[in-house]
Amino acid sequence: MEKKSNFVLVSTVKEVGNAVKDIANRTEKGKFPGGENLKYDLSNGGVTLARDNASDEAWKAVEAAKADIVSGKIEVPAK
Repeated sequence: MEKKSNFVLVSTVKEVGNAVKDIANRTEKGKFPGGENLKYDLSNGGVTLARDNASDEAWKAVEAAKADIVSGKIEVPAK
């Protein structure tokens, strides 16, 4: 893979619409999550990745890392 510097490999996308839809669906079922701390992340569609300029090889590596994050194999610090 060609090495480059100072470029964006992929971007994260906050899928706020998915959170709104989830809360609306819960509310419709009489289970409004008021007072709960809900977490939306890679594992539940709260955050997705946009491929941007990633090559096929790089995107495969990103997808593998994503799977490892979701499974807990890779721990991402909160801050």
